[in-house]
Parts: sequence; C-alpha cells; structure tokens
Amino acid sequence: MSTLAKRVCTDRRWWIGGLSCCGLYVALVGTIPFAVRPGSLYDDDLFVRQANQLFEGHWLGIQFTHLTLAKGPLHALLMATWMHTGESVSLALRAFYALAAFLFCTLALPPQRAGWRWAALVMLLLDPWMVTLPGSRFTREASFIPLSLLALGLAVAALDSLSPSIPAQRWHHQSRVTRSLPLLIASSAALGLLLISREARLVILLVEAVLLMLWVLGQWPLRDRQRWLQVALSLAAALFLFLLPLTTLRLWNARVYNAPISNDFEEGQFKRLYEKLVSINLIGLASKPFVPIRHEVLEAIRLAEPNSQLNQLLGALDPKWKLFGCRQNKLMCGEYGGGWLMWALRDAMQLVHPSHDARAFQVFSFQLQQEIGTLCRNHPKTFDCRRRSMGYFPLSWARGKDFAPQLWITAGIRKVHGLFDPLAVGIRPWAVEPIDERYLPPHWQRLAIQPTTKAQAVESRRILQLTFSLGVMMRSSMALLLLIGLTWRSVARLSKHRFHQAGHRLNSGLCAWCQAYSGNLLLGGYLGIQLLLFTALEITSFRADRYLVLLSPITTAFLVRLLISFHSPRAVRL
Repeated sequence: MSTLAKRVCTDRRWWIGGLSCCGLYVALVGTIPFAVRPGSLYDDDLFVRQANQLFEGHWLGIQFTHLTLAKGPLHALLMATWMHTGESVSLALRAFYALAAFLFCTLALPPQRAGWRWAALVMLLLDPWMVTLPGSRFTREASFIPLSLLALGLAVAALDSLSPSIPAQRWHHQSRVTRSLPLLIASSAALGLLLISREARLVILLVEAVLLMLWVLGQWPLRDRQRWLQVALSLAAALFLFLLPLTTLRLWNARVYNAPISNDFEEGQFKRLYEKLVSINLIGLASKPFVPIRHEVLEAIRLAEPNSQLNQLLGALDPKWKLFGCRQNKLMCGEYGGGWLMWALRDAMQLVHPSHDARAFQVFSFQLQQEIGTLCRNHPKTFDCRRRSMGYFPLSWARGKDFAPQLWITAGIRKVHGLFDPLAVGIRPWAVEPIDERYLPPHWQRLAIQPTTKAQAVESRRILQLTFSLGVMMRSSMALLLLIGLTWRSVARLSKHRFHQAGHRLNSGLCAWCQAYSGNLLLGGYLGIQLLLFTALEITSFRADRYLVLLSPITTAFLVRLLISFHSPRAVRL
C-alpha cells in the first residue's frame, strides 16, 4: 500500500467525522462575512478590483497602472474563480482553510495516533488568529494560509514515507523514490503556487531547497547508477513543477503588459531603484530608526539636482504616507516610514510619468537609477552613497547603534508570545460590523457579501469571541504539554544515564536521524525563517504583528508533531 493510501484511506470514521467537523466550522464561522474595506486601495480593494477584471476576462486590468503588477495574482484568481458560482467568496475561503486543515491532519499526522489527529484538527479549526481582523479580510492571507498548510502537509508526508523503519514488503517492493515521488511533486507544485501569491519568494525558495535536500537524504545511500538516475529525474520533475507557475505568469505578463515579470515589487528595476535611493545619506547625518531615508536627505537631493526627473519624483511624494508610520511609532512622525515609502514612490511615479505598460514602468525606474548614480558622482562631498539596503531590507551594519542585539531578542520573544495569544500583540477578535449591500461599491457586490443586521453582527461577535477564547486556551495547553514532555524526557535520561548512548546513536548516522525527523525539521525551519523575517521587519521598518496570522496554523501543526514525537518517537512514521 502506498504512503498516500496508507494515510488517507485506512479510517472511514476519520473521513466522516473530520469532514463533518469542517462542515460545522463552515456553517458557524464561514457564514460570518469578512471585513468590508473598500477604502483599502492597496490591499483588500486592489484584490477585489483585480478579481473583477479577471472575472470579466481582462486579466489584471485593461489599462496598466503602477498597481497592476504590484502584487501576486493568485489570490485574485481564486476569488474570480469562485465569483462564477455566485456564492459568497468569504465562505469559500473559509471552506478552503477547513479543507486544508483536514488534509494536513490526514497527510502529515499518523493514523495510529487518532487522538492527536482529532486534537490537531479541532485546534486548527479554532485557531485564534483566523478569527481576528488579519484573518478575516479579503487579502492574500485568506488563500495563502490554506495553500501553505496544504503544501507543507504534502511535503511532510513525502518525507515521512522515506522512514527507514518501514518494512519493504509493506510497499509491495516499491523503491523509496517510487513511493514518495507523487507526494514530492504535489508539494513542489503547491509551493510553486505560493511563489505567485505573496512577495515572500526567499522563504518559499528556502523551503523548497530544504525539502529537496531532506528528500535526497531520505534516499541515502545511493549505491547504484539506477538509483542516482531515479533521484535526479525526480528532482528535475519537482523543480519543473515548482517553477512552472512563476514561468507561466511571466510569459503571460510579457504577452499582456510587455514585460516578462511576475510582479514588479520582487522583479525588475523598481526594487533596485528603492535600494539605491534609500542608500543615499548626507555625510555626517545620523540615521533614524524605522526611517529608510530622512526628510533632510530628500530635500538635499532636490536642491542638488533641480532639473532632474528625480527632483520631480520626490516633489510629487504625497505627505499622507507620513501619517501611517506616525500613528504606529512617534519616531516616524514627519518622515516616510519603512513600510510606506515604497508606496509613496509608486504613487509619485504614476503622477510624474504615467506608464502605459510594464516595460515603460521598468524603463522609467532605470532612468531614475541612472540619475541617482549621477547625483552621487557629482556631489561626493555632500552625499554618502554606500549601500545601506538589500532590496527593501535595511542593512543593520549600515545603521550604527540603532539595532542592538537586545532589540532582536525582545522583538523575537514578543512574536512568539503573540503566536500563542494574539492579545499579547494587541490583536483582538474581529468585531463584525453591520453590512448594507446597497452601499457597497459595484465591484464589491460580486463577492456575494451577505447583508448583516446589528443583531446578527452581535451574534457573530459572540461566536468569534468564543472561538478565539477556546483557541487560545487549547494552544496554551498544548504548549504546557510540550514543556512537560521535554522535562519528563530530560529527567528520564538523567536517571538512566542514557546521554552517552543517545549521542552515540545520533553520531552513528546523521542521515538516519534526518530521515526520522525530517518532517519536524521542515516545519520548524519554515517557522524559524518566517519568525526571523518578521522580527527583522519589527526592528527595522514597522510592526509586523498582523503577519503572524500566516504562521499560526503552522505553529499548531508543528507543536502537535513534536508532541507525537515525544510520546512515541516512531509514531510520526507509518
């Protein structure tokens, strides 16, 4: 019996009961409408507009603007697909999450531990972050979270199927490559879809690289040429499907908008323009926390090159973008904060030099870079143009004492605490508001948002508050159980003097150890990388608390896997 069949088809009660739980979740929570924010032009409203354009067959828009390729289109594609049914889009996104949670528990948790499977499914459905405002909007989080949960579930199942403890006869003499290849290819394809969703390409690339590395270690040792060939062809197939969505999107955008890029935030000239601009500083002027480039520097640039397009661009920056950072941190008052300068620049570029297609936007961005280079060459005694940024991320070594190590530790602990209790970072359950569909903009009406009276809004708030409280309580209890498990195992090893034996077993084969715990390593690595990035955003640019919703379900999955490992080390393997 194959890995997939073993984990999926062995328990009819699990399928009936699990899908019933998902149905109950959709009926109670999924019918509660998402937040309606048509004024959020760069988030919710942008995706809704693009979904309408896709629904009408105009790709991401007939007329190219500075926002057309600003973000990945996958979320808009999924919303446009559901619009054709005429049913509620928010209900469909909730149902997608519930199905992804069920499939993760089916694929990545062993059927022998049915109790943990049920506990994991309930905790995923009662995830406290999913009923907060960041988890209840028409933004990419609504589709990225279930897709990432599904991709990681397939990846973990592929790695678990390589466990050396599995008897060969159980697989009808299938090789490790054959029995795990379908899961590896499916997980790579799902991860490839994530590449065209959020601007988190570095994380997804690292996850794919770690997955393939662990998968190859799971095939070890490769003693003959045929095994080497099988592994090489399998890796090629996985990489092909991983890159297929991104390549297809680039080719399609080249056809429609005259530039082979998937989104112009991660690709093309705008990122380089931002990097070069924020690297400019006045000689002797101290940097300011959370501010990529100070107001004094922007004014000095305009005075130094009054006849340049760069001067026109900086003069067209809208001061409204200064307000958002000031509301979050008083240190940013009067300045363009790290999370908003790029949007101010894009707006100004549209005003100064409206681009009719993506190529024109790229050419204008390149011209501005050339003017920055001219500025630095002509005024070497005024401006310090040493590199101070890597893309949108400011380099801490170029910012002096503003980034002490204790800031990283404090911000990291705060993020971990926020994963277990959103209230720790000031995030509360979504306060549902009454909705009158007559006042919705025309392009929002295709979302099939259900009208909500004041009484219904109050009842919905109660349901979300109860879900939130139960979710926080269950996650805290799980963390306590994990702490007890760690303590118990440490005491047991101390009492039996097994440290030497354990170390000997570990040193006897690193590959075997990776094969046994590769699923946990993958989930833990994903969480660690994301937490590191969010912590970096916290101390360099802006508060990234709302992005913790992306990690919340993965945290539950990882902790359950750890608990199963402590209870029985072989339980995570079939």
